[in-house]
Amino acid sequence: MHRLSRHIAAAILIANLAAPAVAAAGQGASGPQSPIDIDRGHSCVAALPRLVATRRSPVTEVWRNTGSPDHEATVRVAADPPAGMLEVDGRSYQLRQYHLHVPAEHKIGGILAAMEIHYVFEAADGSLAVVARLVDEGPANAEFDPLLAAMPAKRDLSVTVQSADPLGHVLQPWLDQPKSYRYVGSLTTPPFTSGVAWIVLADHISFSPAQMARFKGLFPHGNVREIQPIDGRTVRTDVPNFSRPCGD
Repeated sequence: MHRLSRHIAAAILIANLAAPAVAAAGQGASGPQSPIDIDRGHSCVAALPRLVATRRSPVTEVWRNTGSPDHEATVRVAADPPAGMLEVDGRSYQLRQYHLHVPAEHKIGGILAAMEIHYVFEAADGSLAVVARLVDEGPANAEFDPLLAAMPAKRDLSVTVQSADPLGHVLQPWLDQPKSYRYVGSLTTPPFTSGVAWIVLADHISFSPAQMARFKGLFPHGNVREIQPIDGRTVRTDVPNFSRPCGD
């Protein structure tokens, strides 16, 4: 019974994380919110805790359309068992799901990318970390092509696949310790839970116009939440010369 309860709790968590929203903070939201504009004036440069990523193979991945074309929906990818693990700052997280936003939600110095991918992790104590990868329109990305080609086009439609190399296109680059921006914010989905550790990767990837169109066609009006106030927060980054050194 306890095991069943844990599965139910996990299902509720994943459901709550599933749908990026375009609304403001919303009723009941409290604490510093996300997304934000990561600008130089509210950032500082320092050495950041190392990211350690591992992946599990094989897994069953379920790609679900949670309600296109509604703006509070997305295409979510979840795996059972979890496809990846993340260790950072003395804490271990399991990858629960990842999903896409168009356009991006975070700005970097006032600039908005064409798309943003969120990888949602959960620790044993229920705390959350989200790794954000920004996507520009440019050369095609062969590693993402199977996902983009198989996206369910209708509301509540799911596609289940067996993956021998889950998230290799996602986790492998993290082993090279990419530069990032880190801060504490919230989910960008209802109920906008605060206390989420955000890791926004500095290096962008690219999708071709045709690859972008596969997702944009499902969400012609976008599926993002608006930029939230910085609320006195400082973003820590290891991008050289992005801002002043931390402590100055």
